[in-house]
Amino acid sequence: MVALAGCSQTPGKTEATVRSSLSRAAAVQMIAEEWLTHTLPAYFCQRALASMMQSLGDDLARVRDEAADDEQAAKMLDRLAALDAAADDVTNAVARTDAPQTKSSIDRLRSEIRATTAAVNEEAP
Repeated sequence: MVALAGCSQTPGKTEATVRSSLSRAAAVQMIAEEWLTHTLPAYFCQRALASMMQSLGDDLARVRDEAADDEQAAKMLDRLAALDAAADDVTNAVARTDAPQTKSSIDRLRSEIRATTAAVNEEAP
């Protein structure tokens, strides 16, 4: 369980957003890996990735809005921005059907998922 302590304005709001972002980023990773192995058709992957990226962007915007009044959101903003950027790199590589770049981008995304998870766990009581 991922938890953030001390959300000043609305306890649990940032926690839920971060959890959603981590889940969506993991979905981006999984979809891209399935595309690489030709398990899923490219058109499906591209649509699914676009949907995940829209949701990640919404999560990032939500945390950015909360950051002015919420110390925990402010602490997580850079991590979520890095997570979003890494997921975007994966999505763009799949859209270009660039398998080598997709593999490299997946590695970066995997690293960002680990770093974001670690940052969230540091904030847990």
